[in-house]
Amino acid sequence: MTSPALTLRPATDDDLPFLLALRKATMTEHLRRAGAPDDDEHHLARIRHRFDDARIVWAADQPAGLFKTSRDADAWRVVQIQIAPPSRARDSDGACWSTCWSRRTPRARPSP
Repeated sequence: MTSPALTLRPATDDDLPFLLALRKATMTEHLRRAGAPDDDEHHLARIRHRFDDARIVWAADQPAGLFKTSRDADAWRVVQIQIAPPSRARDSDGACWSTCWSRRTPRARPSP
């Protein structure tokens, strides 16, 4: 089965409802098992962490996930990856990860 073409675009405040639903779908069970807070306030705080680095993953003309990376003086850092469960089921070969990584927005290295 061929995966749909993926695109990335910067996240905006208009994406917050999607991002909150995505985070709840992918993180609530884990947070509960860990005894960590799983209310909307905590979810939104994590969503807003490094929000300027957030990219919405689009597949088949709909949002399919979140890809958040940053770059410091030494290297790229993966901050967060969340793929919606339906998209995750179609991505058994890891195409989403490799496509997102290759399309991350390059930034100039910070000055020392």
